[in-house]
Amino acid sequence: MWIKFDKKLFTICFLTALLGSIWGFNLNTDNPVDDKIHFLYNDSPDYYKVFFHILFRNLTVGFMLSLVGFFTGGFLTLLLFLYNGFMFGLTIKTFYNNCLYPSEVILKHVMPHAFTEILGFCLLGTLGLRGFMFYKALLCHSKIDLGLIPKVEEAMLPAILIFISAIIETFIST
Repeated sequence: MWIKFDKKLFTICFLTALLGSIWGFNLNTDNPVDDKIHFLYNDSPDYYKVFFHILFRNLTVGFMLSLVGFFTGGFLTLLLFLYNGFMFGLTIKTFYNNCLYPSEVILKHVMPHAFTEILGFCLLGTLGLRGFMFYKALLCHSKIDLGLIPKVEEAMLPAILIFISAIIETFIST
């Protein structure tokens, strides 16, 4: 039932996000995303409202990475990974600039959900990057390779990982 994912495309997604993170972290600014920090210290958030907000936002990003990315030949997929990595780097830099113990904040509020979220997004990103191969086959070889078109089954495991990440981010990471 679970489809194998292309390791090369997965690596491209991960490295693009990593490049964006390094770029964001090394940006020469003191407090790039100051508004993100106060969310961590909110005393009594409505956890279910936060959960659905996080889940909807992450599923929207996943949709953009996979289907919209596919139809743009993978361009939007790479752009989103670069942008999200950039914002992640800025957020980490903000922690380092504003928190007494930045490593503790990162370990407590970022790392618990990071693995499953990044894995889910990278798996969805592989579907989006297949758009490049689809259009290449279509334009260069006049061939329509239906096997490259994303299928619902291929998005199930990543969607489950994103759902789990939203639970962890809401109820454990906050």
